[in-house]
Amino acid sequence: MENWRKWIAETQMTAMLALAVAVSFGDPYAVSFGLWAIIIGGGFIGVVHLNPTVTLCNYAKKKYLRTLTNENRVEFKGNLIFQIVGALCGGLIGTIIATGNHFHFKIGNDSTIAEAIVAEAIFTCQLNLVIMISQEIEFPLIGSLAVSMTVLVGALTVGPISGGCFNPTVCLSLNSVKAIYYDDINYMHDIWIYVIGPLIGSAMAIVLGCVYLGEKNFKATIYERNSMSSGIPMLSDYKSKDFPE
Repeated sequence: MENWRKWIAETQMTAMLALAVAVSFGDPYAVSFGLWAIIIGGGFIGVVHLNPTVTLCNYAKKKYLRTLTNENRVEFKGNLIFQIVGALCGGLIGTIIATGNHFHFKIGNDSTIAEAIVAEAIFTCQLNLVIMISQEIEFPLIGSLAVSMTVLVGALTVGPISGGCFNPTVCLSLNSVKAIYYDDINYMHDIWIYVIGPLIGSAMAIVLGCVYLGEKNFKATIYERNSMSSGIPMLSDYKSKDFPE
């Protein structure tokens, strides 16, 4: 039952993310602040991924720590399935609202395929690093804001180059729905870029996450707050209750 509650949330919130991208024409501010609200809204039911690269990073993290259970495997497989379902629902609703004139992902006119893949990989990597670190700190409001700001910076920075997707299921949804609506396969032409780039980025995030946090910090999921020198919580301002000094 617990998995089903999470999967319903995963479906509904991935749909909202895809809808926000579709109808706002990929506006960085609408998408990033919408994502912040979506993450906060899903916090009561557990961690929502909304993105297959996030699910893969969480799977690898548990695998690395040898804490992966059969229940986790079932949950993660379900997440991947319901992310696709949710994104397709969001894309369909966006098509209805915008009468087919919704946003779809494509590389910039002056950009090359290599540039687009590198752009997607770099910011997908950074996005997943922020998520992996924020999961270890008991500040969900700040963690979710950091995630949404990463998306905002990525969209503003490389949006003109790659479209600023960082999420394969959202691209798959919006581009495929538009291809069906207009009966034009050309909308699917660049879709593989938004699979390869984010997958490379998630692999980079897994490696860098292990290096930056280390096994000790990775395993520490409960933190207590020490004295802070500034108002911005840093990882160094916390210490693990699981690992005595």
